[in-house]
Amino acid sequence: MTRLFSKSIIDPNPGLFTLDEAESKYLADVLRMRIGDKVILCDAVKMEYISVISSISNKKVILTLSEHHQNESDPPYIASLFQGLAKGERMDFAIQKSVELGVAGIIPVNCIRSIVKISGRDVISKTSRWQKIAEEAARQSGRGYIPEVFVPKAFEEAIRFAAESSDLVLIPWEEETGVSLPDILEKFVQSSGFGNKTSQLKQANDAREMPKIAIFIGPEGGFDRKEIEFAVSHGAIPVSLGKRILRTETAGIAVLSMLLYRLELL
Repeated sequence: MTRLFSKSIIDPNPGLFTLDEAESKYLADVLRMRIGDKVILCDAVKMEYISVISSISNKKVILTLSEHHQNESDPPYIASLFQGLAKGERMDFAIQKSVELGVAGIIPVNCIRSIVKISGRDVISKTSRWQKIAEEAARQSGRGYIPEVFVPKAFEEAIRFAAESSDLVLIPWEEETGVSLPDILEKFVQSSGFGNKTSQLKQANDAREMPKIAIFIGPEGGFDRKEIEFAVSHGAIPVSLGKRILRTETAGIAVLSMLLYRLELL
């Protein structure tokens, strides 16, 4: 069933909801939907409404709301992916798959070894394009909201931001051999009491109570040692993802998959 997202909190009492022109055009012109077709409408507090199209044109679609329930697809933690800027399809792939795996937000990062450099008008156009990729991935994977893709940040700025806003900052690095990601996740679970709070967090669906985890992934050339040293000085933990060196578009997916296994599928 087609999934739509509203930035407002929906009042179910009137029983009707009018889509904006962009969503209306998407249903009428792109999907060729008709009166009587059903869609799922998600609002700003992740409430899902099963809705039926009662009127449709490419400028205005009116939905009749029926049953509704809280979306439960998001994990009981907030994971932010700080993705080193990568070429074309690699960046697209990283954004798409990270949304499918439950990421809450994606921050592109300009690193020392980043081949891609973005500035000026490119910032707006590329960020907008990446946001559309995130939206389509959110539709496909049944997310309760669309994770935001932020404008690119410099590495130092991104580290400072993550250190101030996160409970755990991870930075996978191919030269780290003594500390594995599973080791750190296990310590995090034990020290934070996360495992004991999982069921309550899933039920409460309150982002303020959820642990915040930042994941830094290097660009094609990896992180420079100076970047690792700066990250460690601000509390980031270098970790190993195993014996093989992963591509930039694969590493973030590997980390998010491990988070899902250890922190969500308990």
